Amino acid sequence: MDELQLDLREAKLLMNIKEALHVEGVAGGARIQSVGLPRGTYEVALLLAVAAFQRFVTDLFLETAKRRLRLSERDFERYRRNTERLLGNPSPSNISKLFGYIGVFDVFDEKSQEDERITSRLGSIVSYRHAVVHGSALDRFDKEPLGTWSNDLYTPDPRDTTAAISEIIDFMELSAARLHLSVSSKLATLRL
Repeated sequence: MDELQLDLREAKLLMNIKEALHVEGVAGGARIQSVGLPRGTYEVALLLAVAAFQRFVTDLFLETAKRRLRLSERDFERYRRNTERLLGNPSPSNISKLFGYIGVFDVFDEKSQEDERITSRLGSIVSYRHAVVHGSALDRFDKEPLGTWSNDLYTPDPRDTTAAISEIIDFMELSAARLHLSVSSKLATLRL
């Protein structure tokens, strides 16, 4: 399962927008200030990062199921078609249920402080993604100041969007690596 990787290329491309818009220097004796990214850029990057993570979890699940269930190629293809949409959103509880369907339990260790932090933060990110997709996040923006932490999720000040996008990408990569390691180690201990 070493070949599975989280693909965040689309989310990382948004970080390059900041560089394209960032202008510093002196023009006619006046300093030109850097330009912030549009408010929605952070949300788009978050949506792309969560979508990439969801695809990663689905791929990891299917690869794990293939090894765990030892199905013929024909049967596995049918299994894949029938289960690919089981995940829904990649919340920690949905991920745990998904892997539980094939007997791989406790993919997030409740005793681990790191896993506890990851599940809390991942839950917040997925909830925020849900709010963005379904429009209720706009109400939040009007009520909360920008550049604050709420429920482990950073709402960036528009001038700091690149750092916020970078932080979400780093977190999703950490979460994917941690989940991959957990599932791989649990799969190794199961009798196949």
